Formats: sequence, C-alpha cells, structure tokens
Amino acid sequence: MKATQLLTTASIGALMLGLSSTAMADNWRYAHEEYEGDVQDVFAQAFKQYVEEN
Repeated sequence: MKATQLLTTASIGALMLGLSSTAMADNWRYAHEEYEGDVQDVFAQAFKQYVEEN
C-alpha cells in the first residue's frame, strides 16, 4: 500500500510540473560573425526564415 501511495504522489507531482511548464514560451536569439554572402550567412538566413515560418 505504501508503494502505491508513493507512486501516486510522484505521478501527480510530475503531472503538475509538466502542466505548469507547458505554458512558458521561449525566446531564441541567434548571431553569427561571418560577412554577408558567406556560406554560414546563407544557411543562417535560411534557418531564420524556416523558424519564422514554423
């Protein structure tokens, strides 16, 4: 009985923690130090566009 109560309490705690963290939003910032037109710049711009669209 004690193991069942412990498992239930742990499950409820994990559920409450999971539900509380889903409401938070993330703010991502990216930077690169290459010049315009460089391969890294091209991929960074494509990635930025992909993130903004999705």
